[in-house]
Amino acid sequence: MNQIGDDLIQDLDFTKDRPLIKFSNEMLYELSILCFTNSRLDLEIATLIYEELKLRKSSSSKKLLSDIVLKFSLINHEPIIWLNNARLIIKQIRKIDNKSKNLNSIYVILRDGYSNQNLRYGVYVGETSKSPEERFSQHKSGIKSARGIPKYGIQILQSLWPYGKVNSTKKLCYETKLNLTLKKVIPKVSGNFDLKLWNKC
Repeated sequence: MNQIGDDLIQDLDFTKDRPLIKFSNEMLYELSILCFTNSRLDLEIATLIYEELKLRKSSSSKKLLSDIVLKFSLINHEPIIWLNNARLIIKQIRKIDNKSKNLNSIYVILRDGYSNQNLRYGVYVGETSKSPEERFSQHKSGIKSARGIPKYGIQILQSLWPYGKVNSTKKLCYETKLNLTLKKVIPKVSGNFDLKLWNKC
């Protein structure tokens, strides 16, 4: 993304069902161009644009939707069809504890490489004392990386943990809750979880 695109995305409220509802078609078009640049591919925002345009009725919206579908096809990707369901189901995770001096980040990585039967894309759920972006960079570089992420990892999915950092003493609980909650709607979810921690946060 360029700076304008980054600023727009940073201002999005991913807890809303339609985070792009206030964007005009022109703004969505400009944002879509940025999503499909080779250096900063953003399938998450591109999918949110796709889902927003599907709800709009104007002819210009339908034309732009066709353009977005073509953009996905030209880079051999597709919209993340489970993203909206995943965004809805994580609302079941409540009472996020961030009242601590020691905080950790929970993060979700979008990864490619699964079969069509498994809807192609899956996620890896993790926790870190670093920023999610820094930890993702380590995964891609092979530093304590999860299986398949160096080759198939695409990006951090910001909208699947829009709640900020968590109390570090409960990080494994939130990691477990997010992992098992996402499993209800995403065919392939990897990462650590411990059922004994489910009620600990």
